[in-house]
Amino acid sequence: MSSMKEFADNLQRDVVSEMAEHYFGARRDLEKMIEVIDQWVGELKQMEKRVLAAAGRLHHLLLEDEVVREFYIALDILPSCVPPYDSSPPEPVVEKVPFAFTLKGRWTKCVRQAYAKLQAEVDEYLNGRYFSDEQGRKRLTLHYLRLKAMTEYVNDQVERVNKDLAPSEALRYIRNMDSENLSKEKFVDPCVPEEGCGIDDQLRFRPFDFHSFGLLEIQDLPHPDKVSQDIAAFCDAVYARRKDEIRQLMGKL
Repeated sequence: MSSMKEFADNLQRDVVSEMAEHYFGARRDLEKMIEVIDQWVGELKQMEKRVLAAAGRLHHLLLEDEVVREFYIALDILPSCVPPYDSSPPEPVVEKVPFAFTLKGRWTKCVRQAYAKLQAEVDEYLNGRYFSDEQGRKRLTLHYLRLKAMTEYVNDQVERVNKDLAPSEALRYIRNMDSENLSKEKFVDPCVPEEGCGIDDQLRFRPFDFHSFGLLEIQDLPHPDKVSQDIAAFCDAVYARRKDEIRQLMGKL
């Protein structure tokens, strides 16, 4: 009998050990993923600053928010899906004023360059940028769509762990394995596993609300080559009616 009891005790310990490894391993993996989400949000916030700075420089060249709105409409871009107008962009607005024989030509080139910079920053923010790692393998940088997909995946794991790996269920299973002491524990301990003792709620993982991150929501912008002529036509029309303001603006640059 002693050998059978020893075998049963060893088996019970092995089962409990495997359960604990599975239970705590799943929770530990989920905690690591949650930490990654928090880190990625911080990194995207830094990328967001570059997008807003590029937008501010372009918008400054376009004089005022109404002209900014007209600019995006001329390029078939929804004005509501781009950063808001900022009258005080980071300095310098342009690194160097490009050469052209006319004031209109210089201003148009400045607008084109500023738009190209904004489009590049938006593309990297939304879709990432490929680079080669130390082993020469192609990698994609962190980007908005990747964070969104990762958040959805983590939320699915949160739901699974909360449902399938509840602490009270693990306690119930382990206690039920020890039938000899089960009735005694229920008698002396009113907080039985069946009631959970509130432990499930205390240790429950909370899903992420993606919108609570407060990240910039912006649409993809067309490549500069595709809208080069549209930008030129727009600048021609604006210059014809705002020549003096553009001259003053370019003089400050």
